[in-house]
Amino acid sequence: MIDFHAATEQGLSDLLAKGILTTDQELVIRGWNQWLEIHSGQRAEEMIGQRLFDVYPELRQRVGHYYTQALAGQVVVLSQRFHGHLLPLTPMLSGSSLPYMPQSVRIAPLRQGEQIIGTLTIIEDVTERVLREAELQRQVASLEALYEIGLGILSLNLSECLQQVVEKSATLVEAPLVAVVLRQHGGLHVVARAGQGELAHPDQVGGAVESVMRSGQLLSLSDLLQEPSLTPLDPRSRSLLVMPLMVGEAIIGALVVESTEPTAFDKEARRQVQRLATQAAIAIANARLYRELEEAVQLRDIFFSIASHELKTPITTIKGYIDLLLRRASREGTASPRDLQTYGIIHDESSRLNRLIDLLLDLSRIQSGQLELTLEKINLCDVAEQLVDRLRTTSQQHTLVLSCLQSPLVVEGDPLRMEQILQNLLQNAIKYSPNGGTITTQLDLQGGRALLTVSDEGIGIPVEARAHLFNSFYRAGNVSEAGTSGMGLGLYIVSRIVEAHHGTIHVTSELGVGSTFRVELPLSQGEEQPDR
Repeated sequence: MIDFHAATEQGLSDLLAKGILTTDQELVIRGWNQWLEIHSGQRAEEMIGQRLFDVYPELRQRVGHYYTQALAGQVVVLSQRFHGHLLPLTPMLSGSSLPYMPQSVRIAPLRQGEQIIGTLTIIEDVTERVLREAELQRQVASLEALYEIGLGILSLNLSECLQQVVEKSATLVEAPLVAVVLRQHGGLHVVARAGQGELAHPDQVGGAVESVMRSGQLLSLSDLLQEPSLTPLDPRSRSLLVMPLMVGEAIIGALVVESTEPTAFDKEARRQVQRLATQAAIAIANARLYRELEEAVQLRDIFFSIASHELKTPITTIKGYIDLLLRRASREGTASPRDLQTYGIIHDESSRLNRLIDLLLDLSRIQSGQLELTLEKINLCDVAEQLVDRLRTTSQQHTLVLSCLQSPLVVEGDPLRMEQILQNLLQNAIKYSPNGGTITTQLDLQGGRALLTVSDEGIGIPVEARAHLFNSFYRAGNVSEAGTSGMGLGLYIVSRIVEAHHGTIHVTSELGVGSTFRVELPLSQGEEQPDR
């Protein structure tokens, strides 16, 4: 006689914090442990003896074939990211708004000796991981919002930028009303708003805003019924946040966030509002500066610098702390694989944003004529060899080929900027070759000048886009269709660096076949031409 109880309990003492469900070959439930009793509300004696698909008929279509595979001797792992949950269990973590407990599931054959007598299903509650990932996504969304607002600041269009601030704020803190109030024309006026909230009087901002404009301090009220004198913009609101907008020591306005629910905003929401208010204040300050300056180009350069530095400070802080956590985890070995994965995501995303900010800083230096070069003799072959070797370790999908002359190919240039040129061209070749392929870097001599060529087998560049490819903030149409991100600054910066070295850059391309970028640079004076 088959002893399902013994087969279920044997060797499973370490799985008491997981659900264990066993069935026979007919998928009749034979084991239902205490964890499942607690989380499903179904007692074991009520479940044992029933067919699994009779109790949960929706499972037949969703996972019936996986149980068939288990009875055939295969082990099936169902990831929460793709399957969500197996059984409709209630999440036990307090504060969770998830409808069902997120679950990681393993369905395996249940054996007695060499004989398969049924199935063994192990269910793990991954609610904490899902909530951590959701929190990480929220933090990344916050950084993305700050970055996009930063770009809005650079546009010098104050109304559009403030509208973006209120819309991003409403999304991030899930508020029905967000508004920017400014002191202008002798009074306080709402100049931008987002959400479904209604203003009681468009020309009256209420006691709460007036209080903040006097004090210059953040006002946070969890229940407006307790403070009848501090009236909101929307008379239906029950809680609010009002953050002053400061330019230097001057209070120029306020960012107002309201909700019809009491106690709607936690500490994290207050931090979000403070960061967004800072961005709104920067936008206002920059717009006023724009009206005072005679040269719009000069002012735009200042905006680039201000915005980039304002964004770089928090990103650098985040990156520094996550690097510290990674080093500590490596040294002490206390972090779980899931925590290490989370640290890695934060590190990669903050590094990506840091690189974008560096592009903005380079753009500012170029357009203000402050791009400084430290010239020295450089062997381009050495630069290319080091960079290609480095990229080979991180780009497994592509084949990177390097062809150099036997003799040094020496130019006079800035080492960091020479590396930046080649790195940008290679990274573009990788990015815009999503299906892999060969990327060839060739260094040669042509007409007494050094010739650097980077070719890929990627998506190619449309004919109409090639004339604009080296303009700032320009991106070809097929790039967006392919889903690749970017700001359209990399090639513009490369072209200006090449020009600063008295060189030229050209591109040839065939749509769907690939692209080739050619950079020509003068050889260092006094250097012998290398043998071909």
